[in-house]
Amino acid sequence: MPRRDSVAGEGTLPGIPPNAPRGETTNGGPDREGRQAESRDNDDGNGDIAAGNSTARVGEEIVEPSIEDLVEEAEINLDAPCANLPLLRAQELKIIGRCVTFLGETTVEGERVLLHYEGVVAMITKDTVMLLQVRRYTKEDFLKYQEMIEAEKRDEHKKDDHQELHGEMDRNGNGSAHAGNEEMMNFHAASEATSNDDVHHDMHIVDCNILAAQETRENAGMPEPDPPLTRQNRLLGTRTMGPVPFMTFSRRRIHNVVFGHDPQNSLYSIFQNPSRRYFDMQCLRMFVRRYLVHTSQGNNPRKINLRPFIEWRCNCKGIADDLLVNVAKQELAYLIKTEREMAKAAERLANNRRNFFHTYQPTHRLFRATGILFLTRIPAQTFSLAILEMLVSLLLLGFSAYSFATAPPILIYGYVKDYTFSVTFAGIVSLLASGMTAFHSLRMRIPLTFSIHTALRLVAATVAIALDTMALVMIGGAVSYSHILGYLFRLAQESAELCYYYALHNCTGFGEICGPDNMSPICMQHKCPSNRTTTCTQPLTATLIRIFIPFIAISMVLVALFMIDHLLHYRLLQASRLLMARM
Repeated sequence: MPRRDSVAGEGTLPGIPPNAPRGETTNGGPDREGRQAESRDNDDGNGDIAAGNSTARVGEEIVEPSIEDLVEEAEINLDAPCANLPLLRAQELKIIGRCVTFLGETTVEGERVLLHYEGVVAMITKDTVMLLQVRRYTKEDFLKYQEMIEAEKRDEHKKDDHQELHGEMDRNGNGSAHAGNEEMMNFHAASEATSNDDVHHDMHIVDCNILAAQETRENAGMPEPDPPLTRQNRLLGTRTMGPVPFMTFSRRRIHNVVFGHDPQNSLYSIFQNPSRRYFDMQCLRMFVRRYLVHTSQGNNPRKINLRPFIEWRCNCKGIADDLLVNVAKQELAYLIKTEREMAKAAERLANNRRNFFHTYQPTHRLFRATGILFLTRIPAQTFSLAILEMLVSLLLLGFSAYSFATAPPILIYGYVKDYTFSVTFAGIVSLLASGMTAFHSLRMRIPLTFSIHTALRLVAATVAIALDTMALVMIGGAVSYSHILGYLFRLAQESAELCYYYALHNCTGFGEICGPDNMSPICMQHKCPSNRTTTCTQPLTATLIRIFIPFIAISMVLVALFMIDHLLHYRLLQASRLLMARM
């Protein structure tokens, strides 16, 4: 009978009581659902962990068939395929009977310690995992162990085909060559391949904490057991040790789970040593569970029967029919119960998540209406962007008013006035668009709908981009040589303002020297003849550039900001879809 010792840092919890024939474990941790994988051999492709025999849904009341009825309807045949097995959809159950290695988290003397563990999965529930034949390694010893395994694999590759085949049979635990061995190996390979492909990629995210460990001697020939205190200290320590017959782990504190090197079938050889009877029964139940799970999920393509599979895996012939049938029925009932608990835990987790999404209230009062979206930081980012858009829009309007008010009255004022309206209008629309964005950032909420706030924000931001781009193009053209020259030609025909400008800056002409014989309209020889040899190109161009370049820069910034506004709106849609999918 295995002795029970507590190894956990979360409280003293029993491991596997001697009167628990199905390997049930007790735990005190919170409900945590492990991630699930999609089975390639299962027609149910959605990968949800739902009870195959439980049809409970949110908002619906569907009566579940009782476990007793399902077990009674199932046909447990020893020398024929089992029929009417209820579908066990929980993908975690597929790793029963597989060797796994992982990092187990525990607390030793108040410090968090991670140690490597290797063992065979005897049972997995919604909270715990029970392993058989467990070995514990320190980091250094585990690296040496991996190097030894790699060296063995390299040696196997050097063997010829016959030796390689023989080695493969040994690795799969095929202790003797009999007529059914080939089919047994095919069943073993098919089910393990599915488990390795599906479950491995999910289990490495599930956390676990060591809850309890049991230790017993494997055979009567082992030395006398250590005193209880010595064994407890060894279990609670951090040294390499093992094998320990039974250990139970909390799934919340297991990290980096991968499949290990499955032991040979000769390791089990059940019912050959009376002192190992309890351990042998756990091995028998483990492989009965594995057979039922994989047969239920359609991972037994060759329809291997229960008796030959158990005799092959447990390396034992002549197991009593009544014992096998009773164990199979007990384990089927236990698997159905476990799967329903997993489904209920998943449903509770989904309901809690849904309630959290709907009832979450941000601590920041300004974003109280955004709910769970506040945690994505999109409302705060959008609001900050809106404030920046507002400031830049005000800067554009302020600079437009300043330029209009301070423009030199001679020549420059009229040219600036032609572009002031378009710049001012673009600034006003940008200011309104930033206000719409700010208001929407405070009102956005899951579920995201196409509301009036969303429509106004999209339309205003798009119009602002269009008008700011138009202003950018117009102001860019305003400082070009052709536009300035055209304005001067038009002004020369309408008034004598050019003469005053020439006299003020002691220059004449634009882009050319106005001599006595130059009759160009902008030389104004007929109104204000002059012998000046300096053109007004440089002072006039410098003044206009000094006025218009800030408009160009501010308009470019506004276009970029409103493009980012649209990008944040797109991110909002993506985040909304992801959150709704998790609800």
